[in-house]
Amino acid sequence: MITFYGEALSRNARARAFLVREGLSDPTLIRRFQLGFSDRTLGRASTASVRPTGAFQRAELTRLGLLRPSGHEHFGGCVVVPLWDASGSIRQFYGRRIAPPRGTPRPALSLPGAEPALWNAAALSESGDLVLCDDVLDALSLWSVGHHRVLACSRADGEVGIAMLARFVADSGVARAHVAFRADARGNRAAHQLGRALALAGIDLARLPLPRGFDVRTFARVHPPSEESLRALLRGVLPTRPLAAAWEAASRPVDVAWPNATGTVPSPLTRDIESHLASLAADGRARSTIGARRLYLDRFAASLVSQGVRRTAAVRTESLDRFRVALAASVAAGTPVLSAGTQANLITAVRMFF
Repeated sequence: MITFYGEALSRNARARAFLVREGLSDPTLIRRFQLGFSDRTLGRASTASVRPTGAFQRAELTRLGLLRPSGHEHFGGCVVVPLWDASGSIRQFYGRRIAPPRGTPRPALSLPGAEPALWNAAALSESGDLVLCDDVLDALSLWSVGHHRVLACSRADGEVGIAMLARFVADSGVARAHVAFRADARGNRAAHQLGRALALAGIDLARLPLPRGFDVRTFARVHPPSEESLRALLRGVLPTRPLAAAWEAASRPVDVAWPNATGTVPSPLTRDIESHLASLAADGRARSTIGARRLYLDRFAASLVSQGVRRTAAVRTESLDRFRVALAASVAAGTPVLSAGTQANLITAVRMFF
């Protein structure tokens, strides 16, 4: 069956083009995870042999959910990824219906009534931070750029899938994990539920900084080259400009003043900001991340000075509200122009500071 799907992938140009477009055409990745393609011929092949054997194949394929009771394939026209259990047996399949380059994105398909299953359950034997995905192809994208400690669930947006991921991570003994769920209302809700479940086990869950509405593969396409942008994402660096320009800016001295930021930062705020940045360095954050946080916090401190606030302990909700209003007003006035992404980064830096 796996061989059948693999042969279908090798002879279908459209499926191969889909994998190239998604950055999943590495032969090592395809062989290791047994990627294939369902070209709607599996049902006919299951009845092409001697009748008793064909009947057995058909029953087994129906049990796995690959064939519907009518004999039609459930994953027809999909790139297919098998999901294995700890004993090495196929638990179920994940399918993604392919679409043309400018076509409407197609959703992932799951087997009706099937329990969620894990992809890459052997991730804990790898080194590095554990990353959790809500989509198997997103996890494959991260694996393809060298981050092999990545785990996905075939249905991570439901209570059962969340509980399965939480139980697996809790039993793994890790102290911290990163979540790379799609940054939309559904993904945010699932990430929040997973974070609450892991908090009960004493595990800290941090989100990778995906922009609003993005998943991992969309992020890679928008910020070419995809390999470098995904590695930057894993380091916590979120480019708001083309990646080359963002890295060029990150290589400059980190104490460059923010344009149009006025006022002198008083020493109590300076000490608090430096202490916070030192803690980020101790946590292993990238130099470019720390440099960006310094610029954001310097601008925030300048805003506090303009309001007469000179100590961190004196900051009140009103000061934060005025800062956010000032950011929005600067966009409206056009001096300086702050994109929505930059505003979000500023607010995130302030939130992390407190």
